[in-house]
Amino acid sequence: MSLGWMSVQRLTAVGIDLTSYSQGLEQFGMSTIIRPTLDSGLYVQLALSVFITTVLASLYPAFKAIRLRPVEAVRKV
Repeated sequence: MSLGWMSVQRLTAVGIDLTSYSQGLEQFGMSTIIRPTLDSGLYVQLALSVFITTVLASLYPAFKAIRLRPVEAVRKV
């Protein structure tokens, strides 16, 4: 995520040069340099979503492992 953030910050400062497509972009009223922007809150939302998904995905195997006795668990592996 930090690499993505750094990339967006760099591209916001420099911009993406699309002069080779200038004729097509002019028809749509767009500039030849595009500057992406992202809200900082988006990174927090993504990190929180990944954390919650990871916790939820680990609950089922954890509860299943708790029910097994150690001898049965070794035999099944």
